[in-house]
Amino acid sequence: GLTVFHIVFFSAQAFSLRRCASALMAWQAAEGPAGCGSEQAVAATTKAPSAGTCSPSPGYGVAVGGTFMFLACIGTTLTIPFLQSRRDELGCDGLCYGSQVSLRNGLGLLGAVVLGRLSDRFGRRPLLCLGVLGNLLSISISIVENSIWGMWLALVPSALLNQTFSITKALFTDYFPGTDRVAEAERSGAIGRLGMAFGFAMMLGSGAGSRVASDYQQAQSIGFVVTLASAPLIWLMPVPEASSAALPVHVGAGKGMWNSLRRWATLPVLRTPGARLLMCLRFFMSLAFHLFQVILMPSLHRRFAFTPADHGLLMAFIGFVYAMSQGFVAKPLIRMCAGSDSDNTNLLCACMVLLAFTR
Repeated sequence: GLTVFHIVFFSAQAFSLRRCASALMAWQAAEGPAGCGSEQAVAATTKAPSAGTCSPSPGYGVAVGGTFMFLACIGTTLTIPFLQSRRDELGCDGLCYGSQVSLRNGLGLLGAVVLGRLSDRFGRRPLLCLGVLGNLLSISISIVENSIWGMWLALVPSALLNQTFSITKALFTDYFPGTDRVAEAERSGAIGRLGMAFGFAMMLGSGAGSRVASDYQQAQSIGFVVTLASAPLIWLMPVPEASSAALPVHVGAGKGMWNSLRRWATLPVLRTPGARLLMCLRFFMSLAFHLFQVILMPSLHRRFAFTPADHGLLMAFIGFVYAMSQGFVAKPLIRMCAGSDSDNTNLLCACMVLLAFTR
């Protein structure tokens, strides 16, 4: 009976979302080039701004994008307090958890490369919608299939398709073109506010998950509704012409997915020493993080008998610190170190040393 209820509920929500999207598209078409919601309107006002036209500012796009990320992340973080207890209940030990993390990151790597390329070619909005759809599909599988098999199956759509954070970050980068120090600081500030929205969502979702829901299934149901509510905000984010226009196809290059992967792997920037160094740093820092994360969560339950409320409180504290650092510390630090490249290098080294000592 619960399964039938969820199927009917999800079908009704999907139908409502489709009607809402159709209404928004019809409204944008009726507004024409003078409207604020369509990509054509933003492109037109970007090309030739004039009196009487409505041109959404980058600050408006950052605010709407941050709200979208906040709601989308809350839909996922509501289940954090119950994750470890659910793994224990279903018999998923440390090896099982580590394997799931490996699968999630492998699929995430593939999805980031492919969907990032597709977002450059077809625009940010379709890929953001695809990410929300993948997240909704994973939540649906988790609710309907409460088993080890369901845990593995639910990983696939979200890890492969839900690249909303990266694509939203790319959209924020499109809002502030330019290579000067001021543009770099503005981009860093916008991305910092995006990280702050993610941190506050982690704080609120983790802290409230064990209070608004009694178990994992109920938390997932609430998360489904919140994630679905974030979807209409995608159509309210202005998309600059640079991100909505298709990229030209290179001469002699095919249009297949494997050709796109090959072109990404042979980008000229990857041959520079700086890019190689940054990729190596990112690889080893990610490796250290996942080694630490896989060991930390099960050990908290074994050593300190953490309950779902304790897990939620810990993750809420982590989210709060992350939000404060991204929203109020990152931009001033980058502005302070914007004078020379050596200052940026020293800042990077200081962050890595501090992270190593905390580990």
